[in-house]
Amino acid sequence: MKTRFNHMAAISALSAVTVILVVSAMLMSELEIAGTVGFPLDDSWIHATIAKSTVESGVWSFNPGEVTGGSTAPLWTAMLMPGIVLGNVVAWAILLGALFHIATATGLAFIARHLWPDEPWTWWLAALVTVLSPSLAWATVSGMEIMLALTMSVFGAWFVLKRRPEIGLGILSASIWIRPESVLFLAVMIAYVIVDKQDWLRSLVPVVTPMMLYVCFNMIVASAFVPDTVSSKAGYSFGLWCWLKEAANLYGLPFRGYSLSHPITLLAGLIIGLAVSWRTKMWPFVIWLIAFIVICSFGTPHASTHARYLMPTLPWVFLLFVAGVRTVGHRVGAKLIIIVTVVWTLILLNDRVIVTGHNVRNITEMQVAIGKRIAEQTPPNAVIAASDVGAIGFFGNRRVVDLCGLVTTPRTIQQNITQEKPDVVVMFPDWFFDNEIPQWFSDKYDFAGFVTTWPNTVCSRASIAIFTRK
Repeated sequence: MKTRFNHMAAISALSAVTVILVVSAMLMSELEIAGTVGFPLDDSWIHATIAKSTVESGVWSFNPGEVTGGSTAPLWTAMLMPGIVLGNVVAWAILLGALFHIATATGLAFIARHLWPDEPWTWWLAALVTVLSPSLAWATVSGMEIMLALTMSVFGAWFVLKRRPEIGLGILSASIWIRPESVLFLAVMIAYVIVDKQDWLRSLVPVVTPMMLYVCFNMIVASAFVPDTVSSKAGYSFGLWCWLKEAANLYGLPFRGYSLSHPITLLAGLIIGLAVSWRTKMWPFVIWLIAFIVICSFGTPHASTHARYLMPTLPWVFLLFVAGVRTVGHRVGAKLIIIVTVVWTLILLNDRVIVTGHNVRNITEMQVAIGKRIAEQTPPNAVIAASDVGAIGFFGNRRVVDLCGLVTTPRTIQQNITQEKPDVVVMFPDWFFDNEIPQWFSDKYDFAGFVTTWPNTVCSRASIAIFTRK
């Protein structure tokens, strides 16, 4: 009797092996370039600091005992707490990132199998482009919530496509605890459920419950419907052109001043996939993709480091790419497109491995070094005001005043200095002062020097200034 080959088990296994190899390459790059394994972004240390402070004080806080609304992803922050208890939050965060990367690739293969049940090669291709993605490789080791958000969106969509809206929409509703903008995807998938004539009423409780709990949580910790980070980071500018450029670059179109994230064949397949999406069940992903970019461009001028705010779109871009390659078929040579895409992706992945090592070196040389210096050179009751608070809070073990208002009360810099009277101020001066240091500040503080990292690949500036109170 001939045994039927289990494609999904093989895809999961291959995804696991590939992600392990990619993460290993990332970590070796960090050790070689930075001399340590760390986070390639200071925001990751904000999550770690809240997790650490909450474990130590028993209060959801950045500064122990001071309730904060400074986590955009409270579920992810809570998931880091075992890493604090185990004594290595970096290793724990990377482990979680790898597991969710594998899950995302496997989940996307499940969706491909649902869409094209008689074409196993599409399942394999969907998983392959996901595990080899240079952007998602960086996300996996970033210490951020990105891969968890992708896993929840992919499996939520899969359950909806399988006509299990009570599970799928419940997962998508819970994903608001990871990223507030997940509510956009939830809204589109609710519309799909209604158009597809599924029983949406039985999804009412699974949808409403996580959202109500989320609102209650934020009202307790931030006295608002959303975390403080949302209002602090949102501006009032319309950055659609910048977002479109960053999206095009993320999907494979090179722009001057941007490092390429994926091969241009991905973009070519995406465009073809968009053209045929209305013939399949992928139309909600297209609507969400367009709506997400347009809506997020209001108030946020750009997509941040490595276009990380755009990374939630990648699974659906990959799926549309598969649809595009499938449409091309043998008429132009789908195999050639796949081979070129994979080889080019591996080249770009190697570049991202090196860049990630430099990202970690920058954060280690600047924010981590300052945090350790503060712990060694200031008394335990010292107050530190900073524009980058993540690693400084984690390693400094001092009360921190966030000059950007992400984790402490949003105020002007003059109000913070006057009311909090910090002993040390760490900041990029041009963030807060137009031309020169104002008299009211220089009367109170002496310039203590710059901390510089070079070449700079991730910090807002290559040098950050330190001031000490007179």
